[in-house]
Amino acid sequence: MKIRDCVLTPVKTISKEATIKEVAELLYETGQPIVVVDENNDPVGIISFIDVIKVFLPNFLDLIEDPDILKHLGVIDILKDKKTTKDLAAKDIMSSPVRTVDIDDSLLSAIAKMKKRMQRQLLVRDGDKIIGLITAREILKELIKIIKKTIEDSPEP
Repeated sequence: MKIRDCVLTPVKTISKEATIKEVAELLYETGQPIVVVDENNDPVGIISFIDVIKVFLPNFLDLIEDPDILKHLGVIDILKDKKTTKDLAAKDIMSSPVRTVDIDDSLLSAIAKMKKRMQRQLLVRDGDKIIGLITAREILKELIKIIKKTIEDSPEP
């Protein structure tokens, strides 16, 4: 199976200078798991719902049993140079560099890249152009279809 069989298109983009509010609104409005941070029509990073949530975690410190977990999430590093969350821009919370797979790559190669980089999604390119997104969820759906078909097509004992 190829990535083209389960790619989600299109992906939404946002400027590096967009506010955290604009990023959150775009994620909410589109329902996509990520937005691509764009600079001069070139993807320079991605932002997920989790990246946005991490920004607001310090407001809920009293609910967290082990505050050291914030260090592991990168929250302290993000906030140390900013006065408030409203000062944050997309460039401050994006994950970079952008990881991609080619539309004609196999699903197994996408799974390997996700596992190696501990990511749940990758941008999909066709040549030099970003055309979509592949997620672990979409890969799982495709694998389930393959398993069901294999079971249905197998001869009964």
